[in-house]
Amino acid sequence: MTVQATDWALPERLPESGELVRLRSRNWLVQHVDSSAPGSPIIELACADDDAQGQELRVFWDYEPDRQIIDQEGWADLGADGFDDPRLFAAFLNTLRWSTVTAKNPDLFQSPFRAGI
Repeated sequence: MTVQATDWALPERLPESGELVRLRSRNWLVQHVDSSAPGSPIIELACADDDAQGQELRVFWDYEPDRQIIDQEGWADLGADGFDDPRLFAAFLNTLRWSTVTAKNPDLFQSPFRAGI
């Protein structure tokens, strides 16, 4: 995969409430935009990452060096390459089931690769 210079360009517009942004190596949900502040707009954010979900942050938008507005959802790419064979998907689904069995019940005897037995 080649990365073009335009992929890393800073956004030319302010984010809007409800949009997702990426800064400080995390994904954030924009809660409020205060563009009346002198100097740089103040953006109120809530973390969307699992390990800090809901954590709030207020930033000066123009001073964040790695700010990005996430505007591509990727839903259009879903199924673009076709779908898996049903047997392959069934094997994947069974793998997930066994993984959750061992994670849910720590007293269950487990193999080295966390398979339920």
